[in-house]
Amino acid sequence: VLPFVFTSCSDDDKDEDDISLGKKEYKMNFGDKVQIEATSTLDITYKTEDDFIATVSDKGLITGGRVGETEISLSNTKDTKKVSVIIEPKAELYPEPEFLFGETKANIIKKLGKPMNESGKTIIYDNNSSKVPYIIYLFDGTSDNSKLEGLSVIVNSSYSKELGAHLAERYLMVEGDDDIILVGFNSNTAEKATMAIGVELYENALWMVMYMPYSKSAKRSMPQIE
Repeated sequence: VLPFVFTSCSDDDKDEDDISLGKKEYKMNFGDKVQIEATSTLDITYKTEDDFIATVSDKGLITGGRVGETEISLSNTKDTKKVSVIIEPKAELYPEPEFLFGETKANIIKKLGKPMNESGKTIIYDNNSSKVPYIIYLFDGTSDNSKLEGLSVIVNSSYSKELGAHLAERYLMVEGDDDIILVGFNSNTAEKATMAIGVELYENALWMVMYMPYSKSAKRSMPQIE
């Protein structure tokens, strides 16, 4: 009797206008398109929480954006549901660096160990990789209390294609100016960005991918290596 009672209660509680989901999580890559599996007797509207990571059409078609995770809300006049969207990388030329902007030089050295080289406002770490040989940290001064204002990942130019794919999957890339070939943002618009990157060819052999904090109200040029 009890199983019958519980099953009956569950059926009675379910509203025919509820949104029914086929899947609650979608794993995709940059540029992929996947249809959300959802049904309802009422019209469903779709809204993404972060259109930098994924966009969704009014019919529930997801387009994969930059690497990361977000949620898409589904709603009708009676019910609301959410699905998770995970954009996974195809290109992984190097792990994205840990951003410690504002941290002191002393604390970074304490955390990462003794650098391969320290000169002026920069410290350099050997990345032990033929593809990505060095990571360079740039500070606003030369003392131990100087603050990190940017860092550069050095990439062998033989891996230009892989670097392009790596950055496109993670940042909005636009044309640069002067010596900066490309500029990227961690948002669909510069106005919303909190970080910018610049890509510069160094001595025709190495790509320098520079990461720095960004705000429209306090634009700064990319920090230069001394």
